[in-house]
Amino acid sequence: MLLGLTFVAVFFQPFLEIVFIYLLVHGRDKRFRSLVKKALQSHRSRNQKSALMLSISLSFILFMGSEFALQSHQIIDDTYKGVGSDLVFTSPSIEHPLSIKEITEAMEDVMSDPNTPVKNWSYKAYNIRHILEIQRVSIASAISIIVLSKSLMDEISCSIDQPLRIEVQVTNQKKFLYTKIFFLAKVRAVLEQGPGLSVGSYRGSASGSHAVVSMKQYQEILSIIMECVRQDEEQINHFTTKDNKNNYDVQNQINTLHISDELPEIPLVDPPIQDLYVKLKKKIPEDDRFAVQDIVYSHILKQATCYDSQGLEEIVSGTMLVLDTFYIIFGTVAIILCFFVLWISFTANVRQNQLEFGILRSIGLTAWETIRIYVYEALSLVLACIVSGSIIGLGISITLTLEITMFTESPLTYYFPFPIYLLSTFLSIIVAILGSILAAIDMKNKDIAEVIRIGA
Repeated sequence: MLLGLTFVAVFFQPFLEIVFIYLLVHGRDKRFRSLVKKALQSHRSRNQKSALMLSISLSFILFMGSEFALQSHQIIDDTYKGVGSDLVFTSPSIEHPLSIKEITEAMEDVMSDPNTPVKNWSYKAYNIRHILEIQRVSIASAISIIVLSKSLMDEISCSIDQPLRIEVQVTNQKKFLYTKIFFLAKVRAVLEQGPGLSVGSYRGSASGSHAVVSMKQYQEILSIIMECVRQDEEQINHFTTKDNKNNYDVQNQINTLHISDELPEIPLVDPPIQDLYVKLKKKIPEDDRFAVQDIVYSHILKQATCYDSQGLEEIVSGTMLVLDTFYIIFGTVAIILCFFVLWISFTANVRQNQLEFGILRSIGLTAWETIRIYVYEALSLVLACIVSGSIIGLGISITLTLEITMFTESPLTYYFPFPIYLLSTFLSIIVAILGSILAAIDMKNKDIAEVIRIGA
């Protein structure tokens, strides 16, 4: 794609050169515009090779530089999104969860140090579907469709909201009995992304995503579920005593059972904690991170797994350094080759057209005015190549960046390789100016007749 677009840009090169001629040649040098145009036309075959190589080099620098930078940042961002925080302690299983009491004691011990590297901490409970005998948790809209007039919103004074119905199905595997519990929920916000969470747009991917509630609400839901399970067990045991011998009547009576809407006061139950999230300060040394891990492990389960995001970032940065070195080496080689081609092209334009140089001086132009014509020609060519190469490189890199961010649902972030791009453009302009001046400086001090004789 890059080479194809560069070859297409060659057809627009003359138009860009004319634009820069009008932008560069001003003041007393306006009379040289037609001479610069004719010089570009006469040197088109030689300049076209230099322009093509410079455009390809700049496109390659922009494309590869931005893509390597995007990949390194994307890997690091995905690491933090997948893990959730700088340090994450994960319990081995639902049967061996982390304890809120142990977590609190551990973090109080860590935060008691005035020089602690920890900024904040939090924890996440296990998915409620993993608790007890819950088989299914689903969310459905608790609304119906009606027709209203357009002016209804102007007359009514109440606020209209869309409640959601959360359905929790509890199954007793031993007794082959299930209970459905319904909760009405009000959506406060919709998370498009959440580090360490499986979330998504509600309209597109609510199925299977997490509904985030407060700790108190989680405890209330869990307590109600456990109370319902307890009542089921009690009533099943009541109808399956030895006195009830008719299995049909027993099953019929069980199917007609329902839990009272007014439940008694239920003590809150602490949920099993799955993850402990620890937020650290920026760029914490490895020894300090290990010290925090040792303190936490002295209070919680030793079987818990610790994920160190900053350590993973250091590993990724070391790997991406190799790719960056590869990019810098090949980019530098491309720039050096491009500079040699430009230098040869500009010096050849002057040396092989000494007859033109002598004729221009013979009609009244000074030596420096004649040199400026060649400088304007070289600058117009180089600046046109910089514009076309930059547009191609930016277009391809931004397009690929949009494709990547579309699948990762990340915000569009473009990383421009400023150092090597500015260096290459600056050196290209310097080569255009010095190549034209140094090639013509020898003819400046010669007589007009001698210059015409050598050029002829």
